[in-house]
Amino acid sequence: MKMKVRVNNRYDNREFLYDDNRASIGSHKTSIFEDKGVTFIVYHKTAVVKFNDDSIILNTGGWETPTTKKRMNQTSDVYNLGFQVFQKAFNWYVNYQGKILEFDSNEIKLSR
Repeated sequence: MKMKVRVNNRYDNREFLYDDNRASIGSHKTSIFEDKGVTFIVYHKTAVVKFNDDSIILNTGGWETPTTKKRMNQTSDVYNLGFQVFQKAFNWYVNYQGKILEFDSNEIKLSR
């Protein structure tokens, strides 16, 4: 059973969404919240994953670190989004719907 609890963030009044998925994605410097039908996974101050029914946006924020990649992949696994981010020869890629796509700068948008 999933239990969702909303907690107001004292810094910006957004309502953060905590459910049993949070532990699977990671809790260190990571927040999960929903706003107007979009779910956000924020690592430090970067929304590394934003998704709704129409699209998925992956954003490194310039931080191409193992943990950024891990948060993205954990989100895909937990929310069954169907992508996997990987790195080869210092370049970042995403495997999505049978296609390998290269990150263009810090961000890539996937259509669902």
